Amino acid sequence: MNPQKANKLVFFISFGIILFLLNAPLRVDNEMEMRNRQISSNIVIDTEKKGLIVAVINTPKSGTGMLANNFIHGEFFQCQDAENLGVSSRYKNCINDRNVIRTHDAMAGNNAILAARQEIPNGAEAQCVILTATRDPILYVVSNFAESYKRDLCDGNYSYEEMEARFHNFVMNEGAVQIGISGSRPILFKAFGTTFKEEMKKVRFNGGYSVIQHSGKNDEPFQNCELLFLDMEYNQKWNDILQTQFSGMVKLGDYYRTRKGHCPNMAEKYDRLQKRGLTEEELAHILSDPNEDVREYFAAYGHEAKH
Repeated sequence: MNPQKANKLVFFISFGIILFLLNAPLRVDNEMEMRNRQISSNIVIDTEKKGLIVAVINTPKSGTGMLANNFIHGEFFQCQDAENLGVSSRYKNCINDRNVIRTHDAMAGNNAILAARQEIPNGAEAQCVILTATRDPILYVVSNFAESYKRDLCDGNYSYEEMEARFHNFVMNEGAVQIGISGSRPILFKAFGTTFKEEMKKVRFNGGYSVIQHSGKNDEPFQNCELLFLDMEYNQKWNDILQTQFSGMVKLGDYYRTRKGHCPNMAEKYDRLQKRGLTEEELAHILSDPNEDVREYFAAYGHEAKH
């Protein structure tokens, strides 16, 4: 190697080392910030205090039943009465005046929380924890389709090709996918002063969850509540996460049935449809929706339209 090339090589190596050293504190600061978030991400539940409100305000097909039923029927709640509020349900007469709320509509959930506070003793001071979850949007779309047509699909009496054609029509023409995405999680995150992108960073760092304190703005809903955000990709860890966050109050019971458990005759075709996922045409159609929540959700899992 001639001396001129050698000098250039030394220069570039030295420059690279300097850049690495200059950026090292930033990397350390970012790591420390994430660790601080993780350390502070705990909900402290007073098991002796009366009036705990647990509200499962969740995107459809993202573990709503599994989460809600473990509180409704769990050892520390044992709720006796259900009140149907249209788009939400409130479970009352639980141990120690606790309440459980289940809904896919964020504002209906807020109204149910306010109603619970008015009825239970010292309700204004009652601790409130909201649970919401996410999952890979491709799996969400397939599950949403199967739920929408379960009466027709459950017996499995059709070909895979027929199921696939019906799925394609569902994605391209019905719009239910986009509507379901916006009903709860984006409204919750806005009220709590955060974003889906930010919370997904914490979820992946923490190994499946994040805890968000309310923004404190008096004009926002969900006052005096904490938000526990979960990812279904880590659902095998939910038992540990919930027991940690709720101080031993929750242990996941046998309250959850998979789509295959509900409809065993369609299980094989359902598996094939999940593996198929979305075609480029279907994905592009969903992402053409003007709703920013939809694009943000898909992008967080690496699903973006090809140009």
